[in-house]
Amino acid sequence: MHQFDVYRPIGDGPLLLVLQAEAINSFSIVVAAPLYPADDWHDPVRHLQPRFSIDGQDFVLATNYLAAVSRTQFGEFLTSLEQHRATILSALDFLFTGI
Repeated sequence: MHQFDVYRPIGDGPLLLVLQAEAINSFSIVVAAPLYPADDWHDPVRHLQPRFSIDGQDFVLATNYLAAVSRTQFGEFLTSLEQHRATILSALDFLFTGI
């Protein structure tokens, strides 16, 4: 499990984006944020909730919904959003600092 990896959850729910750094990968809890289908998300906040395309479908990253998620809730690995690192970190910076 690596930072910015995207997983399907076990059971129902949105996709999960790992936010936690790999250096603290030994915990049973992982800090993650949900990715919701863009069609289900009205008026995302530009700097807070960026959009990404995964397997041809657009998703909104709801950084303001980040949570500590048990490792047991992560299912199938889908992709990595590492190439969007700057965008994701900017959204987290906006969440915590407002700038």
